[in-house]
Order: sequence, then structure tokens, then C-alpha cells
Amino acid sequence: MKRTMMSALLLSAATACATTQTTRAQMDDQATTRRVNAELRAEDELVDTDIDVDTIDGIVYLRGTVPEPVDRVAAHSAAHRAEGVAHVMNQLVVEQDDDAFDANPDAWITTMIQTQLASNDDTKSRNIDVDTEDRVVTLSGIVEDELARRQAARIADGVEGVRHVDNQLQVGAKVR
Repeated sequence: MKRTMMSALLLSAATACATTQTTRAQMDDQATTRRVNAELRAEDELVDTDIDVDTIDGIVYLRGTVPEPVDRVAAHSAAHRAEGVAHVMNQLVVEQDDDAFDANPDAWITTMIQTQLASNDDTKSRNIDVDTEDRVVTLSGIVEDELARRQAARIADGVEGVRHVDNQLQVGAKVR
């Protein structure tokens, strides 16, 4: 009797530690991950990339490295197309091209920021102007809310080579 109770207790503890999702939710997330991977494979420019996809409660996490900023945006768009995706957390890192950075760091920084703004669900890059001079980034334009304003500054500040971010973004009417 003690052995049976101990076995049942260990089995329930192991199951509780593994996940808090129901079996159905786990199966849905696995199916979503398969659909996202299929979308990524369908993108010609992403064929030779190493992108890890995980899904938890419909939120898709993209991790790994890609060679170009446009590949990061393409992966984000492809993931969004897949059925079952509620949100995409794009954590892909663009491999730094040292030659491009060394040749024109301001242009490289601007491109990296614009790419990350374009692939972030909280920012609307078409309304954010990014200017870089001597590795000092100025963000200007109108964003929907304070969250988008702060997120844009965090993105810019997180780009390698940025010395300072001057966040002049204004919170205004809903961005369309």
C-alpha cells in the first residue's frame, strides 16, 4: 500500500513539475510549432538559417541567429502567418557584419534599429523616424502609447554600438 501511494505521489509530482498546461494545450502548441516551422521552411531566404521555434500558450518564441536584418523580419512575418499564433516573441539575433559596421556605423545602427522596430509587435516602425549621428540615435515621430515609446527606446538602446538614445517620440492618436 505504501509503495503504491509513493508511486502515485511521485508520478503526480513529476507531472506537475513538467508543465502546467493541459494535454490539449500542449498538443495545440506542438501543432502551432510545426506550422510555424513549415512557414519558415517555405521562405527561400530562411532555408540556411538556424531558427529554434517554441510555442507556449499560442505565443511563439523565435530564437537563433540570422545573417541579415531582413531575415529577422521575414521570420517574424512567416511565424505570424501560421495558424494558432497569438503573438510572436522575436528573439532572433542578426550576425554582426564587422565590415559594414566599420565602414559606416551610423548606417548600420539605423538599419538594425529599423529592422527590430519593424518586427516588434509593440512598435509601429512606419511612424518612427530613426536618425543616427556619431552613434547617437534620435527617435522621432508619433506612437500609439507610452508602451510603444518605451519599447522603441529599449530596442534602440539594445543595438550594439549605440552611445545614447534621444527619445523624442510623442504619444498621440491611434496609429493606423
